[in-house]
Amino acid sequence: MAPGADPVEVVSGSGPAVQLGKRYTDASGSLEVLCTKAGAGPLALDGVLLEIKAAAQLPASD
Repeated sequence: MAPGADPVEVVSGSGPAVQLGKRYTDASGSLEVLCTKAGAGPLALDGVLLEIKAAAQLPASD
């Protein structure tokens, strides 16, 4: 995170737990967070929930 940036907050309420080792991103893709500690969730930034980022598809090795 950049100095002076607002931290990502854990929103109280129901939602999926934060998963260790997963990357979370916002809808625009401008923010990506790597989870280093599992816990209660979900994660949100400015009230908008972050979602688990899909794995990048590797090229075929044919």
